[in-house]
Amino acid sequence: PGDALYGVKTMTEEIRTVLAVSDEAKVSLGLKLAAEKIEEIKRILKERGVEAKGLDKVLARLEKNVARVAEAIENKKEKGGDVSGLAKEASEKLDVEKEKLNETLRAQRENLKDKIKNIREEIKKAREAGDATKIDSLAKELEAVKAEKNLLKAKEDEAKEKVKDGEEKIEAEVEIKEAAAKAIAE
Repeated sequence: PGDALYGVKTMTEEIRTVLAVSDEAKVSLGLKLAAEKIEEIKRILKERGVEAKGLDKVLARLEKNVARVAEAIENKKEKGGDVSGLAKEASEKLDVEKEKLNETLRAQRENLKDKIKNIREEIKKAREAGDATKIDSLAKELEAVKAEKNLLKAKEDEAKEKVKDGEEKIEAEVEIKEAAAKAIAE
């Protein structure tokens, strides 16, 4: 997002999705695109911060790709196919990507905490120096960073919620297979 050619990129993704014929290909592509969206989110947060324009678009595309993975698995199941291996693979790959996203969000949170700590130290020094103008300036900066931290928390919750539905559908397929294997073993 923010790039003049982003619309072309999303259109290309849509075309690739339409051209993926088999359910396995749709799962594979959906996982690949979800991983790309997570990389985009990481890049946006690192380069432009949580308030960056386009972050919401990428979160929505992430949700869409995870939903496509779940839909392809459900589609294969409705056709009578065994989806346990496919669902397990999808679940494992999504777990890896989610961990990457969580690590990025943790790093961003730590960065904001460090900024808050540094600003507070600067405020303390400004108070000791009796510099009221600097104190006011730093207080505004502190409030802005706190607001950014709160926004990051909201975006983090939103990101988790966006992948939750698709992930739950995939996990359900894995659990069905594991329950069946356990019943057979008993």
